[in-house]
Amino acid sequence: MRIGFDAKRAFHNFRGLGNYSRNLIDGLDQSFDDLNLFLYSPVSHNKSFIDWGNALTQAKLIYPQSSLSKHCSSLWRSLFLSNVVKNDKLDIFHGLSHELPPGIRQNAKGCLVTIHDLIFMRFPDFFPKIDRLVYKSKYKSACSRADIILAICENTKKDIVEFLGVDEKKIRVAYQSCHPSFENLIPKDELNTFLNKLKIPKNYFLQIGAIEENKNLLLTIKSFSKVQKEFPDTYLVVVSGGGNKLYKEKVLKAIKDNKLEDKVIFKKSLPNDSLPYLYQGALSLIFPSFYEGFGIPIIESMFSGTPVITSKDGCFKEAGGPRTLYINPSSVEDLSEAMFLLLRNELLRREISIESSEFVKKFHFKNTSRILRSIYQELL
Repeated sequence: MRIGFDAKRAFHNFRGLGNYSRNLIDGLDQSFDDLNLFLYSPVSHNKSFIDWGNALTQAKLIYPQSSLSKHCSSLWRSLFLSNVVKNDKLDIFHGLSHELPPGIRQNAKGCLVTIHDLIFMRFPDFFPKIDRLVYKSKYKSACSRADIILAICENTKKDIVEFLGVDEKKIRVAYQSCHPSFENLIPKDELNTFLNKLKIPKNYFLQIGAIEENKNLLLTIKSFSKVQKEFPDTYLVVVSGGGNKLYKEKVLKAIKDNKLEDKVIFKKSLPNDSLPYLYQGALSLIFPSFYEGFGIPIIESMFSGTPVITSKDGCFKEAGGPRTLYINPSSVEDLSEAMFLLLRNELLRREISIESSEFVKKFHFKNTSRILRSIYQELL
């Protein structure tokens, strides 16, 4: 089977869509030995991503060749890619992040597109109007031209039907996985040494994600301030690579107003091989987003054996399963009570860890790759 991928995100994005792309391609490469994978991407200058691509056993990396294409990589990817793939005789072209290049259907037997979320339509106030218009145009175009649409969860499938008017018969749900490194138990001495090196204290809650309104860090800060009064030796570690400037100012003001400057520790985006340590050392992951396509940190945390507190609506119960703690993302009281519950009951934390580790096996890359391949075969 000859499968082409719009692999820009795999070679240019550190988390989110980049992790989705890399994990999906990795899973196929490791699970089957009869595939030819073609990865189309603008030139990457990130050594770790290039090394990742070169380590794949069944993949060919394809970059822009002409001077014009190299300097206008967005045009190469959107307008010229269908001609680039013509000689590769693809069985399937898979757009991994909401888009399909024009004319691609003429140069592949079948086309799929992954739709991750429609947050910009569910929560339009979080996005500038121009962004919403561009996204909607791209998504509708890709969905109309794809033979099959992959939704990354049942909740996204419902949104595609509701907001884009797509016939649900055209949609398949294919859950994503995460990197296998999250499954490996780290020896306690090694874990402590690593956390000490990063100056991470012993008792901490962990939140991962951009500092923006949807990720809801402000709720965590307000809830954490209540927890501090009873558990002053507890900290909050926030791993973030960026976000919204105005929202970040609100977060920093809340930290200052609640005298938490020494209790909230910010870390910029870290290499992926650092994250298993942060998960395994944490009391719990806090993931109080208003809305997500899936919420990959939830399954990363459960694979790491760490309890999760997340929001009760949307896709979160699909990812979190029966033993995750669910809260109202608008309620300081809800989140603080969930944090208190885990702090006061170590036995509960262990029970949640064990049972969540069983549930999350459904998202192991071997299972998600098998389902994805069956969808490819259905299309052909």
